[in-house]
Amino acid sequence: LKLFADAGGEVEGFHGGRGIIGAIAAIGETLEADHTYELLAYRKPENWGKPRSLNPASVKKMAEATKHETFGNLDPETGRVLVTPRGPDPVYFGVRGETPAAVLKAAKMLELGEPVERWAVFRSNQGTDAHLKTVKAVSQVPAYSCVTVEGHVSHAPRRFPGGHVIFKVEDGTGTLACATYEPTGDLTKIAAELVVGDRVRIYGGLRKAEPVLEATLNLEKLEVLEAVRTFRKVNPLCPKCGRRMKSMGAGKGFRCPKCRHRSVKAEKASVETERKLKPDLYLAAPRAHRHLTKPEERYGLEKTVMPGVYLKLRPKVFWGYGWPPP
Repeated sequence: LKLFADAGGEVEGFHGGRGIIGAIAAIGETLEADHTYELLAYRKPENWGKPRSLNPASVKKMAEATKHETFGNLDPETGRVLVTPRGPDPVYFGVRGETPAAVLKAAKMLELGEPVERWAVFRSNQGTDAHLKTVKAVSQVPAYSCVTVEGHVSHAPRRFPGGHVIFKVEDGTGTLACATYEPTGDLTKIAAELVVGDRVRIYGGLRKAEPVLEATLNLEKLEVLEAVRTFRKVNPLCPKCGRRMKSMGAGKGFRCPKCRHRSVKAEKASVETERKLKPDLYLAAPRAHRHLTKPEERYGLEKTVMPGVYLKLRPKVFWGYGWPPP
């Protein structure tokens, strides 16, 4: 805040100053790196706090019609609508996408169920992973930071009541606990398939250590860079008939159940097991995404804008009263 004030800025806050840092960051971010757009539609005051009546079927239809143009409309696992807030705020819905034209087109496909007081299209860093910063070592991850860092799985995953999974990653400089929670969907299943030695890149925010809890990275994404080979021990094959032998007890050797051949020198063999987990990038379910989390459908659509060029690209109409937009 001192830096902002020294630059001649003025601040007026509410509720203890909550939101001031975010507001200053929004003013200072020129969004010349990757960015997206969101159309926000606002409710009439008389509807504030009332249940939203947006038709879910129209959201699904819109999402299918604007695939690769919009994102974050529905959670595919549960069918939950993600364009409407869940609280009593005055926003009716928000459609996020790659261009102003895309969000305008998509929003007009929705069956609203109530009048819109006004609307506006914003350029934002939603869905860009702007919050994640790459660090070179586990030991360099500070508390409360959102990072991406590489390492090897050092402690096998453990499941906890409620569907949570915790494992540990190390890179020679330190060890970091990583957690996935039930709302992240299939990401918990993927994390549970990790084994010691797998090389991974982890994405998420670090929760500070507490008296009874170690510092833990809340996982948003998991990239498996290398899945190690795994083996299991099996009884040896009978040298006479080829049948799998059975143990006669600790230190007593093996006996064939078919031809009765015995051997005290035979040993268990190692057989490689097939792993379902393959090198790939795995994301949490959309319902668990933070606003800044880049969804799967945005990979390959990243964009940049040269300084000063955006003003020439800005649409002529990007806000208005009533509904629908022109």
